Amino acid sequence: MNTNIVDYIKHIEKFATQLHNRGYNKNAIEESFSEAASLLQKQSQHTKKFINSKNKNIESHKTLFLKKIFHPRTFSNKLVQWLFKRSFDKIKLFDRLIICNKRPKNLRDLLMPSTLALVANNNPSDYIEEVRSQLT
Repeated sequence: MNTNIVDYIKHIEKFATQLHNRGYNKNAIEESFSEAASLLQKQSQHTKKFINSKNKNIESHKTLFLKKIFHPRTFSNKLVQWLFKRSFDKIKLFDRLIICNKRPKNLRDLLMPSTLALVANNNPSDYIEEVRSQLT
């Protein structure tokens, strides 16, 4: 994770340039970005106060992120959380676990697989062979 402020500024400048190139008014972009920056500043101050009041040491707040591909027949998130609490609570390496379920590219086919019945002399491969024979 990159926390260098210069990199964030470069990305925001590129984003503002892209918006301007798409026809948005430069003044409207500057106003929107200024408003967003002030809101983020207020939110980050509130979050820091909350974390400081909850945990006296911000560095002790360590989160483990687990990214897994969703499948209806795999282990559940509750089971993973239970295993995490059972094993990591003893060694205090992480404070909490966040599980991110990644959706496969074609979830519908995974949940409801279907196959088409083959019909004699009426399949795409038959048409391809017919075209090839006509071309040669």
